[in-house]
Amino acid sequence: MQHIDPGKLQALALSLADAVMAHSNAPDENSKQVSLFRMNFIKKFTDDVLFLNDHSGQNDFHVRYANFILRNMVEQVIEFLYISKNTKLVDEYLGSEILKKKAAIEANGTTAEALKIYGEKRFATRRERIAQMAEDINERYATQENCLTLYDVFTVLSDRTHNSYFSSLLDDFAKEFSDDHYIGLTVEQARYLNVLIIVVLMTFDDFKQGDSL
Repeated sequence: MQHIDPGKLQALALSLADAVMAHSNAPDENSKQVSLFRMNFIKKFTDDVLFLNDHSGQNDFHVRYANFILRNMVEQVIEFLYISKNTKLVDEYLGSEILKKKAAIEANGTTAEALKIYGEKRFATRRERIAQMAEDINERYATQENCLTLYDVFTVLSDRTHNSYFSSLLDDFAKEFSDDHYIGLTVEQARYLNVLIIVVLMTFDDFKQGDSL
């Protein structure tokens, strides 16, 4: 089982506190929207980190559970970095287009289509694809050999989740010989999580210093 260094957890808590303070002190409506976007992200991200850390090593915390959460986390990190770079999208991310589309979609579409206004269709055009978001923030293709980008991590975790039940079957067989490796967080999962934490902390440090992405 793996756990996150307490220093990183404390740093996330401080970043969250800074984000709350920035939202409280926002000088205008635009700044308030951007700070709300950042505050919401760091709160949810920190919640997920704490959940994974607290449940790591528990006998019923299967590897596939951590993979599901980590896959979602890396997707959210990519989107967060993309929208932080393209701040004109913050209002749409927060739902400014929903009411404009709601009546027409509910009147003419299926329930599934209507629900998309809270997802990809809450943007004026549509939510950009993860691959394109990653490319925009230079996290789609590795610039050095044997290095993983955020999109590489997303792809690996997507493959893990697509084959989760089969992989868990193999884990069940392997448990006859060892229990330790077949509960979350594994070494691989902890490595991915630590990378995400470092990326997020560096980004929020940039915000605090007033640097633009």
